[in-house]
Amino acid sequence: MILSSKDRYGIIAMFDLAVQQGERPVPLVELSQKHNISVSYLEQLFAQLRRAGLVKSRRGPTGGYFLGRDPSDITINDVVKAIRYGEESFSEFPRGDAASEGLKLWENFSHRMHRMLDEISLSDVLRSIETGQIVHYPSAARAHGDKSAKLN
Repeated sequence: MILSSKDRYGIIAMFDLAVQQGERPVPLVELSQKHNISVSYLEQLFAQLRRAGLVKSRRGPTGGYFLGRDPSDITINDVVKAIRYGEESFSEFPRGDAASEGLKLWENFSHRMHRMLDEISLSDVLRSIETGQIVHYPSAARAHGDKSAKLN
């Protein structure tokens, strides 16, 4: 699994909503100007995020988007899955030739990446930015007895 620019824009936009959580809805025009992304492209992304229940919207002059759930309940993988909804996955490729071993390897790698992204919530990302520390994944934190490590 490689994160596409669409995935990255979705993650960045969700992070911006998490930063504003509870303050006000964030208009797409604001996100467009801040990140130099077209409004129409953001509309496509947010339609998918809304369908997945990750964002909600408010119409009108003070309208915009806000998170549909608490940032601790939204993982980076939730965002990626919402954005990629309906896209073909590696498991749908035909099997049986020499290339299938390579596909199995790639599927294994992709599965591990999804699991890792499932362990990182928007709250974790916010906390790492606020504290200047990298938030480790829960399995690593249990092994090391802490939740974060200083940045070098």
